Amino acid sequence: MDKSWVRMHPCTKEFDDGLKAFIEHAFAHGFVCASKVKCPCIDCKNMNDVNKEILYEHLICRGMMSNYKVWHLHGEKFETTPTPETTIDNIDGECGECSDGGDRDYIIDMLRDRFERPVVDEDTDGMAEETDGVSSDEQEVAPRNVRGKAKLAFLGRTRVGKLSVSFRDGVAVGPNSTELSALAGRLGRDANLLPFHFLKWPLVDIEYKDRVMMEIKQHFDFPDECNKYVLKQLNAAWKDEKGDLKREYFTPFVTREDRIANRPDKVPEDQWTVLVEYWENPKTHEKAGKNTLNRKRHKIMHTGGSKSFMKHAVEIEEDPQRDAPSGTPATRLEIFRKTHTRKDKTPINELAKEKMDQMKELADKASEEGSSMYSTGHDDIFTQVMGPDSRGRKRCFGRATFPGELSNTTSNRDNAEVRSLKGKVVDVEEELKSTKEELKNTQQQCSDLKSTTNALQESLKATMDEIAMMRGYFRLFLPDGISNKIAMQMEEFGHDSMIDGILACEWNVQDLIYSLLCTDEDIKSLNGIHANVSLT
Repeated sequence: MDKSWVRMHPCTKEFDDGLKAFIEHAFAHGFVCASKVKCPCIDCKNMNDVNKEILYEHLICRGMMSNYKVWHLHGEKFETTPTPETTIDNIDGECGECSDGGDRDYIIDMLRDRFERPVVDEDTDGMAEETDGVSSDEQEVAPRNVRGKAKLAFLGRTRVGKLSVSFRDGVAVGPNSTELSALAGRLGRDANLLPFHFLKWPLVDIEYKDRVMMEIKQHFDFPDECNKYVLKQLNAAWKDEKGDLKREYFTPFVTREDRIANRPDKVPEDQWTVLVEYWENPKTHEKAGKNTLNRKRHKIMHTGGSKSFMKHAVEIEEDPQRDAPSGTPATRLEIFRKTHTRKDKTPINELAKEKMDQMKELADKASEEGSSMYSTGHDDIFTQVMGPDSRGRKRCFGRATFPGELSNTTSNRDNAEVRSLKGKVVDVEEELKSTKEELKNTQQQCSDLKSTTNALQESLKATMDEIAMMRGYFRLFLPDGISNKIAMQMEEFGHDSMIDGILACEWNVQDLIYSLLCTDEDIKSLNGIHANVSLT
């Protein structure tokens, strides 16, 4: 693969042609996921997936990162050793065209360390020592000094008896807690004990977990209530091991054949095949990208090392210089300050310093108001500055503790939730009281309406009785001519209108009859009857 275009100016035609050829080759032979490849620009550093247009833009504007020499993610095959024609002098000559002398010297030194035999200083001992019958010329460069696997030398002590482990709030503390974590970490990374082909920890068969727990309990003595903590330690080691395997044996290779062929010896073939298929799944790749972005948002790293946060809390409580009543649990403010400062007592970065200053300011204000520095309610300052805790985890207490599982002395978030729930209960009670008052008023209105309706019904009944009586009078005492005329008038004006007029105006029946008569003869005839019968 031609790489000469990388050293040219981005404005030249050679650079543009070489970049376009690189992009086409990357999408044809590289690791492509969802029509995107890794961007090797200076800023992205092969961490972000981009399409062709964005890849072209990034490399034109930012350039290729200098330490990306073998483009294995973009279609170039690995070469573990240089070809016979390749020498350091040739590479030195090629790198002489680089404009930056510092980068050139660094690259040459790196290549000499990798491919040349180690140089012996003649001024020291005159001759190189030989080790195990092999001269220094034949020795390889010593590997980097790393910690390696835990030796678990403490297991020799368990021949006499089990090691006792004490727990606090579900977290191992005190003597032998480090040994317990070491054994759990060693067993959790064993693919034969906890197979890796299970994609998630809850999917691991309970038989495997029980077998590992039995192995651990052969060496340690702790109550069954603490099994949850040990299982979480196993889960963490199990996940970390799979992450290490992916980084060392999966990501450096492009094709599935290469990944399968470079299977680590400690992982069975059937398990490794399942892992490779899972990691090559586009959904898994997308999820991994999101997790990487979420991890980048974490700006404040702790300085607590491998020691659990609960152990740091115990150290704070046992500190003789601590200005607190005896037996007072460590607050999250104290734990955060201890685990985010260097040995010289300075914060890990500016953001951590800013958060500590905010916590101190709120703590001083609370002290002025009479609240103790070590009171339970005062620990809410941490959540005010750092924000609420995520579900299932409480910061500064480690991975094994959760909201609701801690003791009352340290459950600050629980206290806040209780206060919030109490406030909601008060609001609901007030709303219920208001609803009851409205219901009572509505019932009173319904009762009044019912009484009014009953009164109207009684009045209407009396009126109808009176009308029936009047009709009887009309039939008995009125002459046929007048009775017929009144009937015609009522038919003309409407029976209901006549009755409404009687009820509204409280007419006298006699006046009504007079109003209906149109001639003097009718009036004279009626006056004769009126002398004997009153029609009111």
